[in-house]
Amino acid sequence: MSQKIACDRDGAFRGTIQEYGLKEFPSGTVAVKYRADLEEIYNFETESWHPCSDWEMEVYGDCFVVKKDGSLNTASVSSLVDHAGWDGQFRSIQDATWKPTPCQFSVKRSEYEGKVYFNAAFINGFDDTPGGSLPMLEPAKVSSLDAKFGSAMRVLTANKMRNQSAPPAGAKPPAPPKPAAKEPPKVLAGDDIPF
Repeated sequence: MSQKIACDRDGAFRGTIQEYGLKEFPSGTVAVKYRADLEEIYNFETESWHPCSDWEMEVYGDCFVVKKDGSLNTASVSSLVDHAGWDGQFRSIQDATWKPTPCQFSVKRSEYEGKVYFNAAFINGFDDTPGGSLPMLEPAKVSSLDAKFGSAMRVLTANKMRNQSAPPAGAKPPAPPKPAAKEPPKVLAGDDIPF
């Protein structure tokens, strides 16, 4: 078997965790550290999976299961249990009895001390649709939308908030507005007809 190469791109991948362990950090956090072989990549344009096993790529990830305050990180624990078949027992990691099931990895680019890395950021269900419910736009597009619609959104939001606030106790509801006087319909003829 030839040696695997490190993943070199962002994306959604399917694969299986091959190696794992536990690491406690000085902050008190505890992570399940893992290495996974990547077997398929998701093409967002065609919305389909494609084999990538010929590339023989692998990815590393840290799934933080204990927070700095000593509490469980329930989202990370659930991710490993629901999507990678972990039984939730630290002993099964330490004793290497956990048999990870195939799952999906969201790989993200990061930079550290001038070097670029691609690490698994999330573990998702094998059959989940990547980005299915949480689409994201490029930052430049978000800035463009804020510039174009920001003032209108602020007015709309302020009006909604004002209308949702509860009236003071004992206050009478406002009287409904009077209906506007109706004008007779305008009859269009000749050049006034829009089509």
